[in-house]
Order: sequence, then structure tokens, then C-alpha cells
Amino acid sequence: MISESSRDYRRAVVKLRIRYGGSGPNEREDLLLGDVIYLVCGPIFAHEHRDATAKCLPELPVLHVEWIEPGWAVWEEVLGRARIRQCR
Repeated sequence: MISESSRDYRRAVVKLRIRYGGSGPNEREDLLLGDVIYLVCGPIFAHEHRDATAKCLPELPVLHVEWIEPGWAVWEEVLGRARIRQCR
């Protein structure tokens, strides 16, 4: 079964599942692939901000998602891992 939701399975029936994120109670997890998160933009945006540095990222407009699956990386986490301070 292919599903976007981790709630669409019955534990008693499933012997193996591949999902994004960590394991749940009474489950074992093995890392299959590591994620590499990188920024992308269109050519006009790239041209307009060609002099931007990593420190400028918190000030630039970014796409926002209204809801994400728990455990997905969000901008705050990406910037934090890169040790880029967020502007408030």
C-alpha cells in the first residue's frame, strides 16, 4: 500500500514500512537514505538576490507550508543546523 499518511496502516498486518522520519513505539528503524536539504529558486529571484549570503537567508522571502507531516524539516530547523540566526 502506498500512502502519504502514517495513520493508514494496521500494525498487525504490516511487517515492513518505509517512511520519512523516526520510528514509533515497539518499532525498530534502520536509516535507508540521508536527506540533503538545499535551497532552490527561480532565475529572476536568483538575479535579484545574487549578492545574498547565507546570513541574509532569514530576511529573504520563503515559501511557507500550512501543514507538514510531524518530523519534516522546517525553515527554522534548516537555518538552525546551518547556524544562521533568525531575525525576529
